[in-house]
Amino acid sequence: MRTHARLLASIILASSLCFVQLASAQSAIQASVSTPAEANSAYKLGPGDEVHIAVFNEPDLSVQQKISANGQISVPLIGDVAANGLSTEELSHALAERFQNGFLRNPRVSVSVITYRPFYVIGEVNNPGAFPYTANLTIESAIATAGGFNHRASRNQVFVKHQGDMTEHAYPLTAAVDLQPGDTIRIGQSFLATLSDLPLGAIPH
Repeated sequence: MRTHARLLASIILASSLCFVQLASAQSAIQASVSTPAEANSAYKLGPGDEVHIAVFNEPDLSVQQKISANGQISVPLIGDVAANGLSTEELSHALAERFQNGFLRNPRVSVSVITYRPFYVIGEVNNPGAFPYTANLTIESAIATAGGFNHRASRNQVFVKHQGDMTEHAYPLTAAVDLQPGDTIRIGQSFLATLSDLPLGAIPH
């Protein structure tokens, strides 16, 4: 009888430990995964971004807007609102304040990004231009989107001008760079391609 009791107690203890371990693992997974809303919270809006503005219980005021070249959006009732450099949360607060100023009582406004502004790839690639931004964009995937290197490209490093910066930053091709919408990736010429552009008499022997 005592043997059965000990066996039953061991089974219960083992089951409890497994449950605790499973719950801890699930909590760790949930903590490591960012939702789109959390990812957008620090993102700064700029010209070319398209946002959805939802005003609770006011469907006629809920609109989809692309931020203009001067960094503004046009919203029913309240007109033009500056959005450049704001996070979605900051823009939500700014809109709520404008609506509350003589239009709505206790407005609840949410803003989400529908389409990010493009990124740019220039220089020695096969198809330079502007391309739609996607999450987790890497240097290598950006170059592939632009058709890959052409025969004149340097494959040792790339130059990235981040949105809002005045200068480029040089990175190794495989560097883990946090590329953002509006960034410009430039691929330079290889040393041999640069030499081939020099006049014949200027090439050292």
